[in-house]
Amino acid sequence: MQNVIDVIDRIKSDRVINYAIAGLDSYLLGNGKVRYFECSRDHQDQITPHSHRFDFSCIVLAGMVTNRIWVECDDQSGDFFEGSIITYDGVIGEHD
Repeated sequence: MQNVIDVIDRIKSDRVINYAIAGLDSYLLGNGKVRYFECSRDHQDQITPHSHRFDFSCIVLAGMVTNRIWVECDDQSGDFFEGSIITYDGVIGEHD
């Protein structure tokens, strides 16, 4: 696996720092259609639940990721303090 990571290090470009959480950097690879994520921290954080407009696949090259599927619930079952608002600042990785 280290050989794969070494090749990726040579072809990654267009770095976006702090992509969704602090310490998570995103890069484009080769043809610009593959996105590579690299995290410099041992995060216990969760990325805000979200959806995507396209299908994709993920492969973890090193470390561990836990994915959770979130479902909408009614007001009686939910936590009113679980919501958050992220405002896009016009540059990928920059939010209020």
